Amino acid sequence: MADHQFQLHFRMSTTTFEYLLHAVYGVRQNSTVSVGQPQFNLDKQLMITVWYLGNLESFRSLANRFAISKSTCWETLYRTCRLLLKVNKKLKIISWPHVNRANEISQSIDRPYHMQGVIGMIDGTAIEINAPKEHRMSYFNRKSYFSVVLQGICDHNMLFTDVYAGQPGSKHDYAVFEKSDIFERINNKEVSFPGNSYIIGDLAYKLSNFFMVGFKHNRPLSQREKNAFALLKGRFRRLKLLETQSLDLIAMLIVSACILHNVCIMESDLLDNIDTEEELRELRQGPEDQEVLEQNADNEAIVKRLDIVNSLPLLRNNNA
Repeated sequence: MADHQFQLHFRMSTTTFEYLLHAVYGVRQNSTVSVGQPQFNLDKQLMITVWYLGNLESFRSLANRFAISKSTCWETLYRTCRLLLKVNKKLKIISWPHVNRANEISQSIDRPYHMQGVIGMIDGTAIEINAPKEHRMSYFNRKSYFSVVLQGICDHNMLFTDVYAGQPGSKHDYAVFEKSDIFERINNKEVSFPGNSYIIGDLAYKLSNFFMVGFKHNRPLSQREKNAFALLKGRFRRLKLLETQSLDLIAMLIVSACILHNVCIMESDLLDNIDTEEELRELRQGPEDQEVLEQNADNEAIVKRLDIVNSLPLLRNNNA
């Protein structure tokens, strides 16, 4: 394929694909696979996975396209997703910002928004799935379809710094947050917030010293996270409907797509055929956030939020 044709079909440039291929070869145990048929190499395995994530083609059609059986195709997805998770662990493609990067994120957000200390924006989005075999009604969301939740924290460049996927679609965003790895790591002080920094979210979350939540009808930065989800789903269209009933594979596919999303942004690999506004409209049609009542909020967190609000130039001018 010509480069532009490759990017159209695989949703990334040949340069980005080659970068990924080199990274995957760096963590592989065996570069070929054979399941009841002649071996095929890692290049083809990665192509199958990237194609699957980038398109809404039926699984039968995907297997026919790459001349493999459906069972081999499923096994290829499992294997490649595991490799991508290893790549992420080795190269820290999705990683919590430490001091230098946290300062860079904070300064980049402070310049346009005049909000000092923000090192991430958090939100959740529904990923539609087929009805699972077990506990199916737990996955039936408020918009009356089956889904799992993808929770993401992103920076000013719409790079994910943390993702968590697979909780049932009926769960509230804050309940998902309390189940997530990042919540546990924060409580165990395994991640830091340099210089009294914090993440921000909408009213679906609970105010705390490391988590600032805006007032009603005042959500200045939450759109950045929505844009990250819009770019993710616009590029990797399989996230509009994951047809497998295997919940562990669903979670791996979602996280793998987030890893690929970050790689594409880091490689300045932009697609000109993503209708961001259309993707945002689809996101708005998803399950609505349920607000968390600010009960038992820490006094220090309340004071911190008031200090932030009072430091905003626009509000100060309005009060003048």
